[in-house]
Amino acid sequence: MNLSIQNKPAAGRCKRVFLHAAAALMFTAALFLTGCYSNPSSGSGTETPNRRTFSAKWEITDPDARFASIELTDAEVYIVVEREEKPLAKGRVNAFSGAVTFSKAAPLPKASALQSTPETAKIYTGKYTVSEDSVEVFLIGFGTLQIDLSADEKSAVVKLQLDSDVPPFRNDLSRDYEFNAQKVVEMAFSKNTELICRQWKFVRFLLNGELWEPWKEPEAWAAWEFPKSEPQITNLFSKEGTYLQTLTVDGAEPLTILGQWKWVDENENAFYHTDWKTGNWQTDAVNVTLTETAFAVTEIFNNGDILTTEFELF
Repeated sequence: MNLSIQNKPAAGRCKRVFLHAAAALMFTAALFLTGCYSNPSSGSGTETPNRRTFSAKWEITDPDARFASIELTDAEVYIVVEREEKPLAKGRVNAFSGAVTFSKAAPLPKASALQSTPETAKIYTGKYTVSEDSVEVFLIGFGTLQIDLSADEKSAVVKLQLDSDVPPFRNDLSRDYEFNAQKVVEMAFSKNTELICRQWKFVRFLLNGELWEPWKEPEAWAAWEFPKSEPQITNLFSKEGTYLQTLTVDGAEPLTILGQWKWVDENENAFYHTDWKTGNWQTDAVNVTLTETAFAVTEIFNNGDILTTEFELF
């Protein structure tokens, strides 16, 4: 889109457009293979993990435990959140986009994490695999996990052995942990939930129906901290209500941003998400279009501008 600088959208609104596009659109799908839905099994009592178990999010109920939650997505990506001594506040802000940065992560499958500060949670993420006997889950670059289910499968004892290169927690030098955990209730199965829970990569921005590439005109956007090169964005949704975005711009170290999402209603053509600065739910919904191979997010701003961000399967 070749608009003259004087005809470009106003500064404040343009900045907001890019925030929604490059940061707020961290939604969608996982970094590897499967969809969100896993078939139920008929097992009962204590049993070894199966595919249904692997797609769960486990909240650690021990208040003094090192970790707050461990999530194993259907996309074979794990997300481990370390518990902080202080509650999460506003979060550290990424200078270019204004998006809250909960962690920095190297490209998968190597796990990585940001050294925590009083305002940020430390997050570990990477790929996981399962042993042939379905007893152990290998969190690549992080550790080995076992999940012993209760009879009703709503709770479990989680055993975690960390790899030797995972940094210690405060003064705790232990590598072996055992936690009590509760399984987070997942969303009901639906076609759109299944479609959105796959891996997607950023394709392009459309502003009012025309291709929009602000990184090609850095002199016009420099005052609003636009990147100087095309962003690389991958997105993950889980049916437990987690989203995870990995964002790389201008050759810098990738940023990993974590938040929550939920459908607006049973139509499943729009969702709400949490704000990156406050952690609060935003009141404005984001409209979505989903197919077997494409995903698009459309936002209408107060001045009438329409921004569409398109993704394709990774």
